Amino acid sequence: MTRDELHMLLDRYADGTLDDVDTERLLNALSDKRILVEARRELETMRLLHRHEAEADGEVFRRSLVERLRAENDGDRFVEQWRREDDELDALASQTSPGPRATGGRARQQRHPALRRRRSSVGGWIGLAAAVTIVAIGAWLIAHVNTAPSPTIVDNSGDGTPADPSAASIATLTQFDGDVTIHRGDREVTPDTGMSLHSGDRLTCGSDARAAWRYADGTSLGAESGSVVVLSDTAAGKRVWLERGRITGDVAKQPADAPFAMETPGAVATVLGTRLTLATSTEGSRLEVTEGRVRFERRSDRASVEVAAGHYAVASTGVTLDVLPIPPRVDRLVLVDATANRDIRPVRDNDVIDLSRVGRSLNIRAEVVGGVGSVRFKLDDNALRQVENVPIYSLAGDIDGDYKAWRPSVGAHTLTITPYADPQAKGSAGEAMTIRFRVIDGVDAPR
Repeated sequence: MTRDELHMLLDRYADGTLDDVDTERLLNALSDKRILVEARRELETMRLLHRHEAEADGEVFRRSLVERLRAENDGDRFVEQWRREDDELDALASQTSPGPRATGGRARQQRHPALRRRRSSVGGWIGLAAAVTIVAIGAWLIAHVNTAPSPTIVDNSGDGTPADPSAASIATLTQFDGDVTIHRGDREVTPDTGMSLHSGDRLTCGSDARAAWRYADGTSLGAESGSVVVLSDTAAGKRVWLERGRITGDVAKQPADAPFAMETPGAVATVLGTRLTLATSTEGSRLEVTEGRVRFERRSDRASVEVAAGHYAVASTGVTLDVLPIPPRVDRLVLVDATANRDIRPVRDNDVIDLSRVGRSLNIRAEVVGGVGSVRFKLDDNALRQVENVPIYSLAGDIDGDYKAWRPSVGAHTLTITPYADPQAKGSAGEAMTIRFRVIDGVDAPR
């Protein structure tokens, strides 16, 4: 976590807008002792500023903090951890901040009894609020996640460790490929197709890895290679925190008072029901909408736009937040069973298609975004060439959604798909997609 991100989360804590997703992020960050030291310094600065603002609107912050501290009901675990690490924290602080410190072990020892008396009178809480440090934020954060009673959770890790009682199942892992890890609290859970995902779960997709999950309302999302995602479900709606990478999904219609929020370090996409792609990197966050409408907000200045279907927007520092049409582009390829007219699975670069497993009556569908008037398919050295002028865009074509059959020959193949703005592969060409794949028929299947 960067220093700017830490300060942003602490600011949200101070003004009472810290939600469940940000709570999980901050708790995870505080496991790094250097971040813990930085957070304590930041809150000490807030305390000093509060003294200067006490005659103005500082009482608003004081009251909100008192309310949050009163809500905290089980922070002893954090306080005891703070005590055990007391000497180590002091050593770290002396290394990272030369010169005398404004707060030391004595001040912290005086605050421990106050925290143990957190169920005392309101007057005692007001006295504590003026001198709150990271001990208070840690105790409140733990309570913020654990205040509601939770049902018994079935553990999916298979290691006999009890599941986190603070998290209920919110989605199902429907597919994963490659190196996918799931962290639940302070432990790693082995991914398994069909397993329950809990609020607070952190999914990490390694190189060439992908994961997909589905909610009870039919919403389905997928994270691509290199993505890090945190899932959350609150009274205000479902949330996904995209730390890095790219997610694509179909969001079912959501209640007006509980929209689906997809957040990145630089932007927030509020969704009531749509199909979209959200990507984030060090350069900014990009939202593409293929169905429905999404409100897209840049965190730095709260500027926002409505992004309609067929358009995109980029939230980045120093760049105007505009809504622009999506250029024609192939979004993904899907292998289809032409006999049953059903999707088998996505097709990716360097894929292997085993005819003994998927059948021999196949087709490949191209899903496109942007203003597409036609799509040209070129297999190998013009062994098969097809131009599709209306959806469904497929390699072997279709008749009113009834796919025509294509039986690929065993061996290596190269497929290039190019979208065009006009029919008959005319007009401006969009971004082409080229994949290489190998077809086998069971005999030489990889073991």
